[in-house]
Amino acid sequence: MRQAVLSRRPGAAKSQSLSLPSPIGGLNARDSVANMKGTDALQMDNWFPQTTDVAVRRGYTAFATFSGAGWTYTNVPLGTENRFPSWRQVIPNDKPAATLECVSADLSRAAGDVMAVCAATKAVIVDVSADAATVQTPKDAEPSFSAEIAGKITGSVRTALPAKQLRDALAQCSGRVAVTLLGALDPARVDSGEAFFAILMPWRGL
Repeated sequence: MRQAVLSRRPGAAKSQSLSLPSPIGGLNARDSVANMKGTDALQMDNWFPQTTDVAVRRGYTAFATFSGAGWTYTNVPLGTENRFPSWRQVIPNDKPAATLECVSADLSRAAGDVMAVCAATKAVIVDVSADAATVQTPKDAEPSFSAEIAGKITGSVRTALPAKQLRDALAQCSGRVAVTLLGALDPARVDSGEAFFAILMPWRGL
């Protein structure tokens, strides 16, 4: 005779909580898991057993550090510019330290050459003086490289700008471009006239 299979009522199974003590017995590499005490541990990385608890190892080693300036893109839809402050309200432009008017492609090519020579660099040095304007690798970069830019120069300043963002801005400019440098640690403006302009934050620590 066949018998009906007993069915478990819904909700009959219940979970149970279990408290485990701290592994104050320390690392046990001798016994099997079945023979270990509840206070023993299979692995203890940077933990030290005490009498009643375990303590984490003191000290640390830096894994990754960042000292450069962050970069944020913000798209402003046409017709909504009035929701944001004017760039002149945020970054005054009444007393620029230096200006460089040159062919956009020449400046972009110079920045690209610096990045090609020193692939590890994330920023380029833009040095504008009365004698010449150059784009250079950072001072501690190896190998060092410098490319001169022909153009109209006023003032003198040396600053570091994010290389990729500089080339991205120059890619939007055709013909000649005006680069306004407010100071060594101040934002820079890349301007192609009424069609386009970009504000670049300086790369500090170079």
